[in-house]
Amino acid sequence: MAQRKVESPFVGLVPYTEYDAPFFFGRERDQQRILANLFASRLTILYGTSGVGKSSVLRAGIVNEVRQRIARSRELGEKPEIAVVYFKDWKGDILTKLRAAISDAMLNLLGQDYLEGLAPTLPLDELLVQAGSRFDGDLLLILDQFEEYFLYRPAGAPDDFATQFAAAANRPGLPANFVLSLRDDSIARLDRFKPLIPNLFANYLRIHHLTGEGARDAIFKPVEHYNEMADQARQVPGKFTVEPELVDLVIEQSHTGRVLIGHVGQGTVGSDTVADAVETPYFQLVMTRLWREEVLRRSHVLRAATLRELGGAETIIKTHLENALSGLTEGERAICATVFCHLVTPSGSKIAHTVPNLAKFAKTSTETVKALLDNLAGPDKRILSVVAPLNGRLGEEQYEIYHDSLAQAVLTWQARYEAEAEAKVRAAAKHRVAVIAVALGIAFVIATAAAGVAIWQYTRAEAERSHAVEARQRAEKAEADALLLKSQADKERLLHEQADAARQNNAKLVQVLQSQIDSVRKEETQYKQQVAARPGSESKGPTIADVIRERDTLREKLVMMEKQPQANMQQQYQTATPPAEPKSKR
Repeated sequence: MAQRKVESPFVGLVPYTEYDAPFFFGRERDQQRILANLFASRLTILYGTSGVGKSSVLRAGIVNEVRQRIARSRELGEKPEIAVVYFKDWKGDILTKLRAAISDAMLNLLGQDYLEGLAPTLPLDELLVQAGSRFDGDLLLILDQFEEYFLYRPAGAPDDFATQFAAAANRPGLPANFVLSLRDDSIARLDRFKPLIPNLFANYLRIHHLTGEGARDAIFKPVEHYNEMADQARQVPGKFTVEPELVDLVIEQSHTGRVLIGHVGQGTVGSDTVADAVETPYFQLVMTRLWREEVLRRSHVLRAATLRELGGAETIIKTHLENALSGLTEGERAICATVFCHLVTPSGSKIAHTVPNLAKFAKTSTETVKALLDNLAGPDKRILSVVAPLNGRLGEEQYEIYHDSLAQAVLTWQARYEAEAEAKVRAAAKHRVAVIAVALGIAFVIATAAAGVAIWQYTRAEAERSHAVEARQRAEKAEADALLLKSQADKERLLHEQADAARQNNAKLVQVLQSQIDSVRKEETQYKQQVAARPGSESKGPTIADVIRERDTLREKLVMMEKQPQANMQQQYQTATPPAEPKSKR
C-alpha cells in the first residue's frame, strides 16, 4: 500500500506522535530533562497546564528518542538494553490493557514479546521483573493523561491498579521506571497514593509553555524539513518560506492568556506564565490554518498579510468550532447541544461515551448519532475522536472531545445555543400574545358595529385583552425570576469552588474565583432590580375588583338601553290604535 503523503508540517490541535517526530521542534531541552529523570528515578511526576504539550513531548520526544537509541544499538550489532511503553487508556480493566501495551511495545521495539507464556494474573511488579530478566534490560513506562484515571476511578472505589502500581513503584531492584504525566489541576488528587507510595513526590518536573525562541523553531524548522522531503512524499511540491514578520505576529498573538477559547469561570491559575510563552495548541491551530490558506492560494510563502486577512490568531481560534459545525442541520446542532454536555464536564474535563449512551441522552436513534459523531471526528472537523472500545467489546467504540483545548469552546457554544433556543421560545410566545391582541382588536371593532350587543362585546374583549396582558406580564416576570435564580446558582457554585480552593491553599485560584463571584453578584443585583420593576405584586393597572365593578356598571347601562326602546314602542302603539278595554281590566 502506498504511503500517505504529508499534507502539512503542522499538526493542528492533535498532539504530536512518534510518527510526527521529524516535524517536532522547540522542546529539545524539555525532552532531555525528562529523559534524564526517567533513566535516573523510579518515579517521576510530570505536570503542566492543559494544552502545554506534555503528550507531544512524551511521544514525539521521549518515545522517539528511545526508538532511535534502540535502532543505533542494532546498527552497531549491540543488543538493546531499554524499551519504552506509552500508555494513556484509563477506562475499563487498566491492568489488562497495560499488560497488552507492554507486550506490543516489546514486540515492536525488540522484535519479541517477552511476556509470552506468563500467567495473566501475575502482579504488575512480578510481571516487570520477569520481562526485564527475559530481555536483560530496563523498561521505561510512560503513564500519560493520568488525570483521567481519577475521572474513571472515584475515590474510595476498589482498585487493583493502585495497589499493584504502588507495589511496583516501591519494589527495590525493579528493572522499570515510571513517568506519571497529568494536568497541574489534578496534582492534589495524587494524595490518594501517598499512603501507598512514601516517596511519591520525591521527583517531579513541571513543563512550561513554549517560549518565543522555541516557538520560532516550531515554525521555521518544520517548514525546512518539509522542503527537504522528496516531492513524492509530500502533498504539495516546491519550496516554502516563512516571513519573519509572520513569526513575530503569530507569537505575539498566541501569548498565554491573550487568546481564550471560551470562558466558563474555571479559574485555572497559569502559574507558569512567562512574558513570551505561547499557547501551544492555539499556536499549532493558527499555523495549520495559515498553511492551508496559502496552499489554496497557490502560494509558497507563509505571509503576515494572510494572517491579518483571516482576522488574526484570535479570530482563527475562536471560530474553529463554529466553522466545524457550520455545515450541520438544525437537528444535528440540537443533538450536539445535548451530547456535548455529556462529553465535557462543567469544570472543562473531557469524558468518553459510547454511541448508545449518547443516543439515549439525545433521545434519538443510534444510527443518527453515529453518523453525526463520525462527521465531527472527520479530518475536516476534528472536534471529536474515536477511542478504543470499553473492555475490548466489539462495536462499543467511544467518542471524546478531540483535544482539551476545545473543551471550553464546546461549553461556550453549548451555552450560546441554549440561550438562542430560549430566546426563540420567548419570541414565539410574545408573537402569540401579539396575535391574540390583534385578534381582540378586530373583534372589538366588529363588536362596536353591532347595534344591540355593542357594550357587552366590548366588555368581553376588554376582559380578554386584560388577561392576555397579565399573562404576558407574568411570563416576563418569570423570565426575570429565572435569570435571578441562575445568577444565584452561579454564585453558590463559585463559592463552593472557592471553598475547595481555600482548603487546598490555592491562593491564586481563590483570588480568581473571588473576581468571578463579584461579577455574578453584580448580575444578581441587576436581575433583582429587574424583578422589582416588573408588574406583579404591586401593579399600577386596574385590579380585579375594578374590572368587576366596571363590568356591573356596563351591564346596568345595557339593561337601561334595552328598556328604553320597549317604552317608546308601547307609546306609539297606544297612539295609533284605539284602546279595546280600560287598562284596569287588562
